Amino acid sequence: MHGNLTSVNYPSNYLNDLDYIAEVIGPLNSRVVLTFHHFDLEWQEDCLYDFVLLRSDLKEEGTKLCGEHLSEREFVSRTNRAYVSFHSDFSITASGYLASWEIVDLSVCLNRKLLILEPTHITSLRYPRAYLSGLECRVTVSTSTASKRLLLTVIDLDLGHCMDDYLEVNLDPADEMKKIKLCGNDILPGTQLLAYGNEAHFVFHSAEDTAMGSPKNRGYNLTC
Repeated sequence: MHGNLTSVNYPSNYLNDLDYIAEVIGPLNSRVVLTFHHFDLEWQEDCLYDFVLLRSDLKEEGTKLCGEHLSEREFVSRTNRAYVSFHSDFSITASGYLASWEIVDLSVCLNRKLLILEPTHITSLRYPRAYLSGLECRVTVSTSTASKRLLLTVIDLDLGHCMDDYLEVNLDPADEMKKIKLCGNDILPGTQLLAYGNEAHFVFHSAEDTAMGSPKNRGYNLTC
């Protein structure tokens, strides 16, 4: 599910004395991603005059924006809801904002099992677009033949700092010592990992990020 959200009267200037809330709701086990493609509101250092307030819960403080932002900015909800509050005062107005929203299904992160019958790509959620923060995705991959060892090939790996974001690959799920942690972007395409048997277990972790900014790393793409 996806769509667009704009300030009242966009692309013409918004009106004075507005105060309203737009709500985007996805199903359970989903997140709402808001991407602002255009943003131009009256500027004030503390955003006291005209502002957009972004929240996942009406009781939280949220992220307040004002002024003009020339690059795309992205907000990811912590829950399946996003609240976009808009306020304008009695004086200066501007063109407002244009945003797109997307509902991202997180159910694929819940201990998924994949049986490989033909060459398959294993990718991070939303790849090649930037992955979300606060993820803990688990998937077990196995071949259809117990005697056939699983071979993994890195096509693309673009993750954040190893303390925050990483892909943990256990090449022998029966032995915790056989884990390999992949992170950063220094691992060359074509790098191969050979499992000890016909199964491997993946855990993708991304740190919580309360800052709002431009989309970041692409994530990962492996074949097996």
